[in-house]
Amino acid sequence: TVLVFPIPYKVGTLTRGVVHTVTWYAPNAGTSVKLKLWKNGVFTGYYLSGAIANAGSFNWTVPMSLTPGADYKLQLYTPDYSWSDYSDAFFTID
Repeated sequence: TVLVFPIPYKVGTLTRGVVHTVTWYAPNAGTSVKLKLWKNGVFTGYYLSGAIANAGSFNWTVPMSLTPGADYKLQLYTPDYSWSDYSDAFFTID
């Protein structure tokens, strides 16, 4: 399975309060996925979405309440947790 997060992976920095499109390619993940946010290897408690179609993109307004940092990752997973993967590189939220 290939998981690619071109944004924020290529951009590197996401700005709080701004809408960013998160994209991925995960054909083996099934029809529905969820997204959640990790900081420095610890789940932040923040879910980007409930169950959404595995359509390859999701528009996310980065919350102002998030702590700025350069150690964030996204997790894409199936609602039943039978499949999961993380963005390859850390990205920054400012």
